[in-house]
Amino acid sequence: MAMRRGLTPLRIIVALAAVVAIVVALWQLQRGKDGLLITTATVGQTPVTVFRQPSATKAPVVVIAHGFAGSQQLMQPFAQTLARNGYIAVTFDFTGHGRNPVTMVGDVDEPTKITGVLVDELGRVTDYARKLPESDGRAAVLGHSMASDIVVAYAVEHPEIVATVAVSVFTRKSTATLPHNLLVIVGALEPQMLKDEGLRIVNQVAGGNAVEGRTYGSFADGTARRFVLSSGVEHIGVLYSQDSMRESLHWMNDAFGRTSSGWIDQRPRWLALLFGGLIALAWPLSKLLPRAAAVPMGASLSWKQLLVTAIVPAVLTPLLLWKAPTDFLIILLGDYLTLHFLLYGLLTAAILVLIRLRNRRSATHPTRPHAQELVALGALPDP
Repeated sequence: MAMRRGLTPLRIIVALAAVVAIVVALWQLQRGKDGLLITTATVGQTPVTVFRQPSATKAPVVVIAHGFAGSQQLMQPFAQTLARNGYIAVTFDFTGHGRNPVTMVGDVDEPTKITGVLVDELGRVTDYARKLPESDGRAAVLGHSMASDIVVAYAVEHPEIVATVAVSVFTRKSTATLPHNLLVIVGALEPQMLKDEGLRIVNQVAGGNAVEGRTYGSFADGTARRFVLSSGVEHIGVLYSQDSMRESLHWMNDAFGRTSSGWIDQRPRWLALLFGGLIALAWPLSKLLPRAAAVPMGASLSWKQLLVTAIVPAVLTPLLLWKAPTDFLIILLGDYLTLHFLLYGLLTAAILVLIRLRNRRSATHPTRPHAQELVALGALPDP
């Protein structure tokens, strides 16, 4: 098994640039935790993480709950944003998620079974958070997707919760008076049903004709409500959106009567730089791998064909599914994901078939030597 030839100057330059990008991205991601005390604990068997500033001043707590098939790591942008602005932010892994060892059994659409279990679990974590030595006893809750229903249900049962933020919301638990001070955030690219649900909830206070971006009711009596769209994001991107962070922080400040520095988590750009660096680094490093076979195996795509196969389905799939139905499965977004992966796979397979047919025609009726043949003859350098 022969080794590939050494790195060309271009590959060395790309490797160095990729390493720099990775280092800068990791450094910036770590900076988001600067000045924070981050501790872990368990409440029963529920893993909990507490984010706070090392201050002697007591502060409100915000308990942050993730969505179905998620984990507390997904909610770190909210936690670090709130903690850097003086709140005690608490994340945790629901039953059946993340590092929680307890199995999730039941139907999330059945309020007397698993939903009740999750509401109780949120309650235990919130009780723990409110009793932290650094807490001033006041609390708010924030939940995404599945947990939007959970935090609303909990806050309705516990009017002492000062504020609630429901991200990508679907719930039938809210009333005209509870939960107190409710902010609804939906990604601008999420299904229309979630936007309609957000407006419906705000209209319980607004009395009809509620509009996005306007606050109704009063923080003083707990009736404040607001529906906002986070621009350019969908069901997961909403968790990293600057709009989501900013709206949540301002809502907490208004509900608790506090001011803050306004620091907002900006990890999307650094995650993009990190992933870009890792992908770029793969190109020069691949040259150091041993050659497994004299004749290329698999699809044997050129870099141009590979880019087409990777990019075209990724771009076309969401565009083609823009108006696809999203209400034929019980789990929210399960229908969209099913259609997404199905269409993505079909488009990828179709492109591969077209490339193979084109290559066969070129081999049968060659008009000029194939690039690989030119490389073999020494007429072209090995890329």
